[in-house]
Amino acid sequence: MDGALQRCYRAVPLTHVRDLAPKRGVVALRCVRTGCTACADFETDGRVAFEERLMTEHASHLNIRRWNCDDTDMRNLALAAGVTDIPAYLLISSTGHVEVRHVS
Repeated sequence: MDGALQRCYRAVPLTHVRDLAPKRGVVALRCVRTGCTACADFETDGRVAFEERLMTEHASHLNIRRWNCDDTDMRNLALAAGVTDIPAYLLISSTGHVEVRHVS
């Protein structure tokens, strides 16, 4: 996430990613780590196409954000939500429903 937003979450930690549910639409958290070969490959060769498919699927208000799994708390939230491998996306709907989309 953005630097200021990350600082807010460190000051007041989230208990679950569903706490990030938007008022409408879907927020997609792109779970990645610095130095991850699979993440770097995906960034270069698959991210744009994958995100275009997500945009088509969730045409109403999809907001894609980077979720920095270098941060221990953010990584633990991703793991608790069901991410087992990165890169992956956590899709959080306005109802609080969380879906994991693994890239590979």
